[in-house]
Amino acid sequence: MHDDPAAQPFIDQATAAVTSGAWTAEDAQAYPTGMPDDTSIQRFGIVYDTTPDPAGFLLLGSGVVAVASLWRRRAKLVRG
Repeated sequence: MHDDPAAQPFIDQATAAVTSGAWTAEDAQAYPTGMPDDTSIQRFGIVYDTTPDPAGFLLLGSGVVAVASLWRRRAKLVRG
């Protein structure tokens, strides 16, 4: 029924609840759910964000400045 083995226990529980009458259509109406546009990027409510973090840019920039300053300092020492 479903391709995700990790979801199978939840699917089995839901099926059993509907079959036994413990979960009805009225219950389902009380808890509306949404379906993502692209289900391949979502698993158990986790949506992967591909936007870069500004702190990452700051870290990368400070690393570049540090390497450049060390390189310049070393070149200055070699020249005398």
